[in-house]
Amino acid sequence: MIRVTLLCFSGRPNYTWSYPPYTKNINMYDLLWLFQDTAAGFSRHYPVGQLGFSGLEVLLTGKERDEGVLDDLPHRFYYCSDTTGKVDLELSKKAALFLLRDFHDDPALKDEIINEIKNMHPKKLKSNSNLTPDNSSNLIQYNEPESIFTVSEKGYGIHDVGPGQIRDTDFIDRKTKKLYHIQAGIFNKQYWNNDRHRMKYNNCYAYGCNFASGTKISSPQPGVYSSGQPYYRLRNNYKVLIQAVMNDGLIPLDNFDESTAYLYNPNYVIALFCTPNESARWDYHLYRFIAEKNSMYPPAWAHKPGPYKVRKRDQKGKIIYDVRNAAHGIYTKFCGFFIVNNTVIIK
Repeated sequence: MIRVTLLCFSGRPNYTWSYPPYTKNINMYDLLWLFQDTAAGFSRHYPVGQLGFSGLEVLLTGKERDEGVLDDLPHRFYYCSDTTGKVDLELSKKAALFLLRDFHDDPALKDEIINEIKNMHPKKLKSNSNLTPDNSSNLIQYNEPESIFTVSEKGYGIHDVGPGQIRDTDFIDRKTKKLYHIQAGIFNKQYWNNDRHRMKYNNCYAYGCNFASGTKISSPQPGVYSSGQPYYRLRNNYKVLIQAVMNDGLIPLDNFDESTAYLYNPNYVIALFCTPNESARWDYHLYRFIAEKNSMYPPAWAHKPGPYKVRKRDQKGKIIYDVRNAAHGIYTKFCGFFIVNNTVIIK
């Protein structure tokens, strides 16, 4: 079987479609020939992941995988995930547009993605000693001193930090100037990034809530634990999204009661964003306020775009200190700050 995944969501599950050996309009060998002809246009590397469209993943399994090996094709590769010039972008676009002909689940989204692909161009990277292009994406990667990040990648079960790695700190809403006494866990990207399955099956909601409950079946979604129904199946509206996360136990920051908060430590702060209401790409994205192990570095915000790596950088490659004014890609609607405490469970 040949399975294609449209990589475009941070919170919601990405759309997939499959080709059995012979379908009504195309057979396996036609696709394998297409992949051979456009081999210079695909990347073998897992995408870094944008806040928005990140490419198409092609997975070969069974007989198709065996046939692909004979043709020197990897069993997994990506189209339109790299605009740095390392692959032939025109060939990549050609293959992606061909595959999208068989995506029928969301016509409005399909039209948007097709237009975006047609308008893709190679990106020129600025010359800077602190910047290095990733092998597989147009997102700029920064060289951060790894000595800062010494927390064990094993974490504490489904959480990336435990009691000894949580700090009492202050959080100030830069807009209202109000100060809150909360906790922040020491940034531990290794817990999420060094385990392939944990990274793939957990999304921004899992990272924001520090609750790695994702499985091969699905990543955590707002409202599933509390009501059994993910919010996006009900209505693509930010008010429904906010109610869904509140149903899961997240508390609007304005309702945070510091006098009893110690009963529910740790109390993390998260920022919730989403795409505009009724958008063809309706989706959400979360950021978590984190501390650094080295106290000379100020607290910042970290996030996990969909099945990709945890990072502290925004869409423009800047460390996020002011989350309201960071570069969020397609997630332009700010839905508020929330508290995540030890009563929150997501699935």
